[in-house]
Amino acid sequence: MANQEVLELIQASQESGVTVEQLRKDIARGLLRGKKIGRKFLVSRKDLNSYLGLENKDEVLELQLENEKLRNKLKGYEIQFQAFKGLLKTLTNVADI
Repeated sequence: MANQEVLELIQASQESGVTVEQLRKDIARGLLRGKKIGRKFLVSRKDLNSYLGLENKDEVLELQLENEKLRNKLKGYEIQFQAFKGLLKTLTNVADI
């Protein structure tokens, strides 16, 4: 873990959404590389990202960008849906006249 960003399990838990208890269990199982120093477990940023399936910051940024694109696309579809819904209501009113 030399020359790498090192996190305590509480930090790793907050960033990953995985409980501290689960991280400890996965270290014991060998699923996550970590080191116990005194009473604290430490994990490297690289090992945490690998454990989470995120190999590097570029990949994380790409996933965030893709997520944002999909959210924007969904908003566009929601707007289109509302427009079609309004059009259908208008056509229904015209047909009733």
